[in-house]
Formats: sequence, structure tokens, C-alpha cells
Amino acid sequence: MLNSLFCVNLRTAGKTISWISIVFSLILTVAFSFILNEIKPVSYISLEDSYALREGFIYVISFCLTIALLNLLISIFLVLGIIKERHLLFLPWLICSGIVLTLGTFLNLFCFISSLVLINTSRGYEPLYSICIFIVLAFGIYIYCGIYSLYKQVEYSYKQKYPLNNRMDATAGYSHLEKSFVRL
Repeated sequence: MLNSLFCVNLRTAGKTISWISIVFSLILTVAFSFILNEIKPVSYISLEDSYALREGFIYVISFCLTIALLNLLISIFLVLGIIKERHLLFLPWLICSGIVLTLGTFLNLFCFISSLVLINTSRGYEPLYSICIFIVLAFGIYIYCGIYSLYKQVEYSYKQKYPLNNRMDATAGYSHLEKSFVRL
């Protein structure tokens, strides 16, 4: 478990990361919406191919817009979880980031291994790109570990504030209700 992220308190680092993600998602949402609005048919290819190309491009941009909006929502949940100290609001960010990091790691490993196998036929830059992507993934894993540590801290403090009563105490509270129903 980490106590700080980039030599900063976990709460401050978590808020900063979530706000940067919110701003980035807003910028991407506006950009993809603008691109989606400006798509025109391509005039230098046949009409049928132009519509197929345009439709495919619309699907890709719509998918990217959906991902940007989901990331915006997940980042809002993260910042609310940090501010309100609710550990369950961290879970969407942790789950989605875990999936993205896992898929990114496997995809990068596949690309790195295939570039090493095909190094004689390629330009030789692919291993360098894979190493750069590994550095970005390591950076992402470090951030993930920091947010997970913050999640555990908030979960622990939440359980300290609101401890679960044992079963006897929980059922004892309902006995007065049963007695009042019997009297009626």
C-alpha cells in the first residue's frame, strides 16, 4: 500500500488525477462531437464506397465519443468518492482502469514480441515504441496502485465511522416493532 503518490498526499493526488481526467474527457467529448458534426461524404471515390467509408467513420467516432463520456462519468464518481469519502464510488474507476491496463499490457506484449520476430522485415523502431508504451503502462500501474491505496484508506475509515453491529444488536432493534404490531 502506498502512502503517497508522486510525493504528494494520496487524497490530493487522487483529486488531481480525477480532475485532469475530467478536463481531458470534456475536451475529447467536445472534439469528437465537433468531428461527428463535420463529417461529409468523400467526393473522390464512388458514391457507394463514400457512404460505407462515412458510415464506418461515424461508428468509430461515435464509439470514441461514448468512451469519452463514460470516462467523464467515471472520473466524476472518483472525485465524488474522494471528496465525500465513499469507497464504493471508487469502484467504477478501479474496474475500468484495471481492464484498460490489463488489455494494454497484453496488447503491448503481443506487439513487442511480434516486432522482435519481424525485426528483419521492419524498420526496427517497433521495439522502441513498445518500450515507450511499457513506460506509460508502468506509470499507469503506479497511479492505479495509488488510487487503490486511497480506496483502501477510505474504506477503512468508512468502516471505522459506521461499524456493522453484530447480529444480536441488529435483530434486537426490531423487537419493539413486533410488540407494537401484536398490540394492534
